[in-house]
Amino acid sequence: MMLRREFLLGTLCLFLPSYSFANSDKVLIIPGHDKHTIGTYRKGIGAEYELTLKISNILYTKLNGLEKTIARQENYIEEIEHFRKNNYLWLKDTVINARNSFVEERGNREITLKIKSAVDSYAVVAWAHENKFSCMVNVHVNDARKKDRYQGFTIITSNENKGFKKSRLLAESIYSSLKKEFEPSNNPAETKGFMVVNTILMLGTKYLKNSIPSVIVECGYIGQDYNGKKINDPEIQNKYAALISKGIESYFSSNASQVTL
Repeated sequence: MMLRREFLLGTLCLFLPSYSFANSDKVLIIPGHDKHTIGTYRKGIGAEYELTLKISNILYTKLNGLEKTIARQENYIEEIEHFRKNNYLWLKDTVINARNSFVEERGNREITLKIKSAVDSYAVVAWAHENKFSCMVNVHVNDARKKDRYQGFTIITSNENKGFKKSRLLAESIYSSLKKEFEPSNNPAETKGFMVVNTILMLGTKYLKNSIPSVIVECGYIGQDYNGKKINDPEIQNKYAALISKGIESYFSSNASQVTL
């Protein structure tokens, strides 16, 4: 996934394993894209929506002491589907009124999301608010216009998120964890793998508000080489999931989730 970005660096959080998680700590794991939008694709490696689901399912098994939900498998979970269908007109009107506030880049052109894709995405955000999730972690795999030119992970959050302080702390904690094993992005536009944007619907935009601390984790580039392995290798997927998990647990254990907005 490639996006127009603004940038900000911050202080990294430490992992404090002695913390006892609160019963209200709820994590929503969102595998990037789905079978309709698929995301990026590379022959011999696969489609982004399949790769992100595999990493997300491993992440789910590794998160300890926290209530956790995965937003989809092949399809979105039944609760989200029901919410979307029951609130479709409101979701659609909200998205149409805010349509110019979120964009993505596809190849070398900038586009606004199609209404259906935007409604599907915003339904996840709205459902997460209704169910009082503590944070949302979107798992993605990156790509570039010039194949294999760049490498490295990127963490993205939005300064239009009402919970931006917490979002930034969550992003910093995951960044710190991933950096123990992986290099951050060497793409100059991605500021050493830590970015703040304002146009991504899943994170919060000016007109589509989101107050749940939210991040996107770009698990490297789809064509990236990991000592002869690729992102479709279970070993690499397991490493990403384990480190993301530690970053999320660190965010809660350091009491960053209790920061006043």
